[in-house]
Amino acid sequence: MRLDEFAIKVWTVLLVFVGIYIVYGAAKLITLKQAEKKYSPIIQEKELALSFLNHEISEQNNYIKTLNLEVSNLTERGVQLIQTNNNLEGRIAGLNTQRELRYPFDVPTKGIVGSFAGTFGGNMYGMRHLGIDVWTTIENNGRTENNSGNPVYAACSGVVDNSDRLNGAITIKCDPIPSNYNVPDHNVDTYYAHMGNGVSKNLYIQATPGRRVQKGQLIGYQGNISKFFPNMRNVHLHFSVFGGLSEVDSKKGAYNPCLYIGGDCRTRGARFVTKYD
Repeated sequence: MRLDEFAIKVWTVLLVFVGIYIVYGAAKLITLKQAEKKYSPIIQEKELALSFLNHEISEQNNYIKTLNLEVSNLTERGVQLIQTNNNLEGRIAGLNTQRELRYPFDVPTKGIVGSFAGTFGGNMYGMRHLGIDVWTTIENNGRTENNSGNPVYAACSGVVDNSDRLNGAITIKCDPIPSNYNVPDHNVDTYYAHMGNGVSKNLYIQATPGRRVQKGQLIGYQGNISKFFPNMRNVHLHFSVFGGLSEVDSKKGAYNPCLYIGGDCRTRGARFVTKYD
């Protein structure tokens, strides 16, 4: 074979391969163009969907941040409300619906502490006051029509074991207090005084010695009869809680009543409500 014939064959083969490559490339390009044309709307749709999804995620993140801020504010507000409730419970005994979990006795009557002398530990004409005086009203210096006032209920379940007609008073020996209550003494008496008319001497007492009473049972009404201060005319209940023989027992004696019923027994103006009125 001559050299020029061989060169012609080589160039022919090369041209065939080049042609095939060009045809393959053109076909591939055409296929890609067709695929791009076919799938371009789908790709655009997916891109739009992804963009919308990213926008939604951003919006949800902002919403979550807002919710977290609101939760934080509500939590802070909740703490404030709890504190307010505790303050109200201190100023208005009997409001807290969960008070039975903290205090063993019911609030015996509704009203207001009308004077510092009537607070627990207050100065009552040179003597230390050993109970809490709850007035029916502070208007007209505590006076009411017919010298009678708000109902009085047994703060505890127990037995009436003493009465004092001259002071319009009864004592209830309470059933033992369950040990889960944090109180200074679990075996106490409760004392209710001035349940009578200081002018007519009629008594408003509805429980007699030896009779068993239940917590919350009506036992009388506030009045102004008093053997210690015969001219007293402000209508109220003197309520005390004591261990031993009396309020002034040298070994035990009077306890702050609010340790047993809740509220604030040391501040003039403190209010008391019952769940029975």
